[in-house]
Amino acid sequence: MRTAQIESGTATGYDRSTVKKGDRVKIRGQWREVVRANPKTVSVSTGYTWTDTAPYAEIQQHQRPE
Repeated sequence: MRTAQIESGTATGYDRSTVKKGDRVKIRGQWREVVRANPKTVSVSTGYTWTDTAPYAEIQQHQRPE
């Protein structure tokens, strides 16, 4: 079922194997740099001294730096 959701575009297929430190992800409409790829969540920079954490399901888009 999950595979069908990913193929139809109703769900994303991002996980620890596809998202790495240094990548950029769009979460809640904002692009953020990945600080850490955890087993169930991704930690992203905030522009302050702390990081935010979000589940992989909240990633709207993903970019790998060239």
